[in-house]
Amino acid sequence: MIAEEKQTEINNDVVIHEPYRDVSKTDKRYILLGGGRAGGRSYFASQYITIKLFSGKYVRAGIMRYVQGDIRNSIYQEIMDRLTEYRLDIAVEKKEHLLTIKYDNNIINGIGFRKSSSDQKAKLKSLAGYTDVIIEEAEEVSEEDFNQLDDSLRTIKADIRIILLFNLPPKDHWINKRWFNLIDSGIEGFYKPELKESEKHNTLFIHTTY
Repeated sequence: MIAEEKQTEINNDVVIHEPYRDVSKTDKRYILLGGGRAGGRSYFASQYITIKLFSGKYVRAGIMRYVQGDIRNSIYQEIMDRLTEYRLDIAVEKKEHLLTIKYDNNIINGIGFRKSSSDQKAKLKSLAGYTDVIIEEAEEVSEEDFNQLDDSLRTIKADIRIILLFNLPPKDHWINKRWFNLIDSGIEGFYKPELKESEKHNTLFIHTTY
């Protein structure tokens, strides 16, 4: 079955829930998916990258967490579950020890900012050529590590998407300082993040609370 036929099949099987439908419509570089627990962020991210894998377009994707070993039982497993749900698991080449999933010339790679929690030095290699990066538990990643990643992403083959999945971090976290104004929620200890006007041109923020 050719890639275009597979894309038709996967689109018929996938239901993208609100409020995540705007992600497929945007050309912005940064997509921030934040809020409380049980917001379905990882589930949607696995849908998004599975669809792209079979899109027929050039895709080099990194699925990332702070520690490499945490990827296997989280976002990597979510993608494997989506492939099984959509009956596409037999169409891909999988190398679980390397955290890779490949279809035709498209590939998803699992990449950690650190090899282990005790490793103090980033092990990232250049990700030039990558089109998509999904960072799960992005609040665990340092600003320095994120900037190193961001600066390494350069390709003319497709728009670059960097998707951050996170629970809302403490007020002084770098994610808040970079992207948000924090609005008093009226409940002590809680705040409402509002995307800064200066960031709206290249950032989509979706806030989930369920």
